[in-house]
Amino acid sequence: MTIHSSSANELSIAEERYLISRQNSKQDIPIFQQNEEIKSLKQLKSLNEKKSLNEETIKNVLNIDTPQPQVFTSRGDPEQHLLVDKVKTESKKQSVKSQTQGGDGKESQQQQQDVKKEEFFDREDCSQVSSIRMLRNSKFYRKYDLYNKFNKHMPLKRQHQFLVILFVLSLIIQGLFIIIQLTSLNLVSFAIDINLLEIKNLFFQPMDMFLVTRWNLWTYNFQKSNGIISQEEYNSVSKFATSNLGLGFDSLNSNLKLVLNRQELQGLLQTKYIEAYSYLDTYKSEQYNMTLRTAISVLLNFQYILKMNYIYEKTVKADSPQIFYSFKNYPIIRDIMTQLNSDIMEQTIARGQNFEDEMETLFLFQQIFLILMVLSIIYAKIYINKKLILFLHLSQYSDNDAIQHEIQKFKQLLDKLQSDNSYKFNYSLKIADKEFQFLEQKVEKENKNTKNLRKKRISPYRFVFILILFYSILTINSIVNYYEFQKYLKKYPETAQYKKQLADLGGDIPLMFAQREVLYGRKNYMYLDATYFDRMWYYIMESLNNTKLFTSQDPDFNKMLVTNNFKDFYAQIQLSDLCEYLPGDIKIRAVSLCPTIMNQNMRHGLKAMLIYIQNLIETDVAINNFTYRAVPTQNELEGAFMISEVINVMNSYFYNDLIDVTTKLVDQQQIFNICYLVILFVVLLIIITEVKNKIYENSKIIIHFVYVIPSQTIFTDDTFERTLRTLINF
Repeated sequence: MTIHSSSANELSIAEERYLISRQNSKQDIPIFQQNEEIKSLKQLKSLNEKKSLNEETIKNVLNIDTPQPQVFTSRGDPEQHLLVDKVKTESKKQSVKSQTQGGDGKESQQQQQDVKKEEFFDREDCSQVSSIRMLRNSKFYRKYDLYNKFNKHMPLKRQHQFLVILFVLSLIIQGLFIIIQLTSLNLVSFAIDINLLEIKNLFFQPMDMFLVTRWNLWTYNFQKSNGIISQEEYNSVSKFATSNLGLGFDSLNSNLKLVLNRQELQGLLQTKYIEAYSYLDTYKSEQYNMTLRTAISVLLNFQYILKMNYIYEKTVKADSPQIFYSFKNYPIIRDIMTQLNSDIMEQTIARGQNFEDEMETLFLFQQIFLILMVLSIIYAKIYINKKLILFLHLSQYSDNDAIQHEIQKFKQLLDKLQSDNSYKFNYSLKIADKEFQFLEQKVEKENKNTKNLRKKRISPYRFVFILILFYSILTINSIVNYYEFQKYLKKYPETAQYKKQLADLGGDIPLMFAQREVLYGRKNYMYLDATYFDRMWYYIMESLNNTKLFTSQDPDFNKMLVTNNFKDFYAQIQLSDLCEYLPGDIKIRAVSLCPTIMNQNMRHGLKAMLIYIQNLIETDVAINNFTYRAVPTQNELEGAFMISEVINVMNSYFYNDLIDVTTKLVDQQQIFNICYLVILFVVLLIIITEVKNKIYENSKIIIHFVYVIPSQTIFTDDTFERTLRTLINF
């Protein structure tokens, strides 16, 4: 019904425009003359006449979407064109007369025919101008003008633009959130900083291992001097320890320089002062107030001197400045490093918590912003729909009887046009009669009750679906990022604890054996008191308890940031031959020694080896509490050295695996976020091009609802006119 009504009304507008432009001018020309002129014009005007008049009218009736014709033109343009055309026609007439009097007959006939054509068009233009004057003098001209303006009106254009801006703004700010995530959360740097948990062991593990090597050589030298072993046996058993002198010092040197150059430690190294002991003689010493950096540098220099003494003299005096400084200041520096390690652990956990809080805050801000934008879009759409519904209320002015009457009338007109195309040349529009007819129909309409249609509404489902899809596209990125980073940060504390435990274990093993030898040889160090030896005993028991804890627990790697590669490595090293896991150079030098040390427990895996070590230390404590040596050592110090190296390999594998996990996560999220930014850009283009046009198209379509209003309502109903004027302001 709506389609036919719209078509009928469009034909009404087209008919009036045509009839206005083709008024009674034909009647001033004799019929036979008109036929001759029309016949001569058919070749020139067939395309223009048929396309601009006949086909346009037929297309409107058949509901072909064409632009709505304007029912009025500017007041001055037709008259100005008419004056110009008259001047042209008069000049042509004069030229024809002059040519006729003395020229070619064929050319003069052609010129006369052209002049007749021009006169014909002039009469049509005069008729058009006359019709336009009549139209503007009509009391319905204001309604003609209002109807034309309403057809060109775009309802709620600013509100629609604001709606599009909200969509675009949501995409842009979401992109900014993604860029913030990519730049602010540097997880790789965060993971690298976990190595700070090794500060204490970077310092003391190589130092204790160097001490183990020196004690190893001292023991074999003592046995040789007392005739327990021969020179050949000494050369054989001391070969491995002697080869480790350079390695032990080099490790100590590189690790201490690494500690001294750490950017994070510069403040502590420069501002932390200690009372360091300095050797005067066997029973005298003095304390110097020096920075921690200076104390470490002095210690490193003395260790180098000790290395040279063992290389060239094969021994070193216990009563020497180097041994005094190394032993006397050992507990002072170790306590500082232990406290530093604890502080770093707390800061690492706190930093992980800060990262987690940042992620939660960023996620909440994203969601709050998106929800606010969605609510704003919903509010704007509801407001627009409420206003557009007012346009739908124009349906109350629709009269089915009048519409059916106009449909029948225009069907008859269409049939006449299709059967006789010359019908349009004989049609005469009498505006006064037309308006009188409108007034009669108005009287009839006032006797009827206005048809009140049910309340119109615009279905929201399509827009709700688009909005849900839009929100899903925007929020999926923040949800994925939040989930992945939260999963990483939740596992970080357990990972840091295990990393510290591994690093401590690597230093605890050589400490127990090195300081045990110090306690056994306490009578050689007259400058060390009972307090010092008690402190060494405490360090040994602390390391023993750490070893027990490590062997008794079964780590849950599902709660840590490790891959299956490390899980497999950990399972293998617990049961496999530890000699296979030694670093390359040490593995070659210990190829014959490694299987025999520690009662051949190196073959049975890490856990068995650690249990053997803790049993060995516990036995020594139970027998004499490290007061004297009951049984000579049998390759125990070499075993401590090798086990420490194996734990270092395991520690490095764990760290590299953590960096690999972190790097893969960061790369994965970067690729995901970059792809997501591309998707957002595509969505932005779709909104600017397609969605924007669709939003405007709905308003354009709803304007066409006026096409179902009958002509007599449009031109005679004052209430409808007031409604139209109200709506045109939206």
